[in-house]
Amino acid sequence: MRRLPSLRAIEAFDSAANLLNFTRAAEALCVTPGAVSRAIRQLEDELGVALCARQGGKVLLTAKSAAPMLAAAVNQGGTVRADSIASRNGEVWIEARGGDARLAGTTQAAGSGAGQTGGRIVATGDTVTLASGSLTDASGAAGGGQVLVGGGWQGKDATIATAGSVTQEAGAVIKADATTSGAGGTAVLWSAKATRMDGSISARGTGSGAGGQVETSSQGSLGLAGQ
Repeated sequence: MRRLPSLRAIEAFDSAANLLNFTRAAEALCVTPGAVSRAIRQLEDELGVALCARQGGKVLLTAKSAAPMLAAAVNQGGTVRADSIASRNGEVWIEARGGDARLAGTTQAAGSGAGQTGGRIVATGDTVTLASGSLTDASGAAGGGQVLVGGGWQGKDATIATAGSVTQEAGAVIKADATTSGAGGTAVLWSAKATRMDGSISARGTGSGAGGQVETSSQGSLGLAGQ
């Protein structure tokens, strides 16, 4: 019988996944950031799969089918933020290759300060669902950022694995707006097999700024009932 991972390691990963920051996870658990990192490394070693990539200012959650005890899923139901700071735009990556990604809370890479543009949010997996009531926001005061679900524009971004299917449920909201002045950003729903868009997407410019780009597409079937 395969030994179950330690509860402490799972708790460390759960906290880091929800807060998307080892330091804040450590504060929440009353331990050091090093202890959180070591616990997650231990969990990765036991499962034989990378769960959390450590890439500077990026936030990247991963899920693999090789980790059945974690349900091969990234289930984001809380609040995830990687806001812009000065000229360094935040990036949030939620990746579930071999698994399913479900965004049910608030995922934000916004630039709310003067002169800040929105950041970049990437979500992909075998199936990606933006649940009803969820907010995926890459808006910025000086220009919208990017929300790329299932792939890049026309699926041409080689750094983003193409999702099998993408669903934006009714009541799910995507924003890549310029909120004070500037051009709108880019929002993409892309898949290999099926894309369903029942929610709302905006990439509005403000002032003299042009509107942004919105693409809802698939190499397979496409269903549109949103706005």
